[in-house]
Amino acid sequence: MLSESSPPLQLDLPSRDVARRLAVVIHNPAAGSGPTKQRVEFDAVRERFETHGWQCGFLATRFQGDGAEAARLALAAGADMVVAMGGDGTVNEVVQALAYQPVPLGVIPTGTINILARELNLPLDYLKTIDALVTGEPRTIDLGRANGRYFACMIGLGYDGDATLNLLPQLKAWSGPFAYCVAAFQTYTRHKAVRARITLKMGHKTRKLRRLVYMMVVSNGGLYAGGVLKFTPEANMADGILDVCVIRSGRWYRALLHGLLTLLGQLRQVSDVEFFQATSVHFKSSRPFPYQLDGDPAGHSPVTVEIAAGALRVMAPPLVAPASD
Repeated sequence: MLSESSPPLQLDLPSRDVARRLAVVIHNPAAGSGPTKQRVEFDAVRERFETHGWQCGFLATRFQGDGAEAARLALAAGADMVVAMGGDGTVNEVVQALAYQPVPLGVIPTGTINILARELNLPLDYLKTIDALVTGEPRTIDLGRANGRYFACMIGLGYDGDATLNLLPQLKAWSGPFAYCVAAFQTYTRHKAVRARITLKMGHKTRKLRRLVYMMVVSNGGLYAGGVLKFTPEANMADGILDVCVIRSGRWYRALLHGLLTLLGQLRQVSDVEFFQATSVHFKSSRPFPYQLDGDPAGHSPVTVEIAAGALRVMAPPLVAPASD
């Protein structure tokens, strides 16, 4: 957390050239992990933007929550694009300040999973990503909002939320995605289902459920864990709807089956998994159930999840139109 004695964030920007568009890059020095972590050359980043006629400034985050404050500083500096360079956690922080703003978000993925970058079909090489951002087109997508906090991709309750709490930062820094596998196994040996009341709303229609819930995923996008897991692959980030997957059984052999079918994209084949669409979801459980937002621990139930339709502008490569017959 930011202490009262901490110096304010500083924007690293040469004298402003108002004739050129400005990209402010908010970067997380701790982003990325394992042997595949990208080594970013910031002079090369600036040169790449300048090659395309843009001016580039930098803001480095230091503490949790800095991303949102950095984004507000970037907006105040007159940024034409605010770029989150880091992982999904960095993106999530920046999004808190960019929701419903006209200035678009750019993403340079240097994290471990990079779900939003994959959703937007951005290259994972940071210099190629810059090319895609400045030659791309602004696009409007939805956000989700859980207990007042925005998320770009998903909220996972129960097993998934528990696993993020068990994730060891030191192991993640050393091994990358392997740390998630370790956390998933540790969680599997201890996690228990919970009795819950789920209220789903779609427009003027309300549906109330009582379920024994092992895990629930509320998705804005179709990718999960970088696309490895497929809970709601049909979800669309611009349809104004949340896609909900409720996994009911907590028996150990059913949990193994669910995991296998999720990897194969065949989760709809089992009877103890339900799918819904909603514009808001309220989840209340018999005991606090942990949840994660965009891959990071965020709190415990009860939680209300709502769609924030058209809340975010992003820069991304042009959508590929389907081939005509």
